Amino acid sequence: MKNLNPIKITYHQFGSPIDVLQLETLELVKPGPREVAVRLLASPINPVDDIIISGGYPPMNQLPGIPGVEGVGEIYAVGEMIDKALLNKHVNMPPGGAWQESVIVNPDELTYIPNDIPVEMAAMAFINPPTAWFLLHDFVTLAPGDWIIQNAANSSVGMCIIQMAKHFGFKTINVVRDVALWEKPLKEMGANEVVQQDSEWFKDEKYCNKAKLALNAVSGHTILDLVAALAPGGIHVSYGSLVTEPIIFPVGPLMSNNIALKGFSLFSKLKMNIFKEVLNSIFDFMRKGIIVIPVEKKYALSDVKEAIKHEEEFHRKGKVLLISNWNPPTD
Repeated sequence: MKNLNPIKITYHQFGSPIDVLQLETLELVKPGPREVAVRLLASPINPVDDIIISGGYPPMNQLPGIPGVEGVGEIYAVGEMIDKALLNKHVNMPPGGAWQESVIVNPDELTYIPNDIPVEMAAMAFINPPTAWFLLHDFVTLAPGDWIIQNAANSSVGMCIIQMAKHFGFKTINVVRDVALWEKPLKEMGANEVVQQDSEWFKDEKYCNKAKLALNAVSGHTILDLVAALAPGGIHVSYGSLVTEPIIFPVGPLMSNNIALKGFSLFSKLKMNIFKEVLNSIFDFMRKGIIVIPVEKKYALSDVKEAIKHEEEFHRKGKVLLISNWNPPTD
């Protein structure tokens, strides 16, 4: 039997997702003349979702809120002024509002996803793979054989960097918290070296003064380690902050090796035309299997709190997805 009552996840105050998220029933409405109705297929849980729900991302600090920064949906109804050829097309769910089973939107605001892209991969196409792409292209010109170093290499961004680097012919040194757990799967993806965080790996000469680019998802004191691996003129990019301590940047390499410190946020790219071009490349990579993001488990949207608890597990080996099996009425 079809469920005639779509649901949404909301929060009416900022705080821990486990404490503030609520499940609410959506009023099912028809699209206006120039609108379309989209049903949710799948949406991943990302670290930025937790930041937004907790009130830590000012551009999205609006209450009440619907979480979910990315996801894939399917157009199931169109307004009278809209071409019916759009029916059943796969599209992105609204960023900052993906965790709802039905939404009415302007079709001009949607990104159309080739239907031959697996739904699970399409759901994860809008945050981590583009982040990896821009990190590899925006800061330094890399050639085949050049080295990159990154930490949090077992994250989804880290995995995308490994797989893209392999495709482009770049080589990677990958820092993780548990080499025993991650060395084999990351090397199977294309990682060249996998080293243990906090092991003083940076004192080994084979890793020092080698990389043109250091990519840092942790920041804080970890910059000291990554900079040791940079060749003269290298670039260090912080794109995340998994620790709360201030960034510590060493003065010696800054001056003697002309090392540069830069930062990156994907949100600055979202409205640029280049973002659409990058997404097309991401879709092609997914189609060809160049990028594969592991999925550990899928949960119904209504089980969002259980899914979030799973996503926070340290030994998780893939993304946690929220899915919807809701189907719209046929009348």
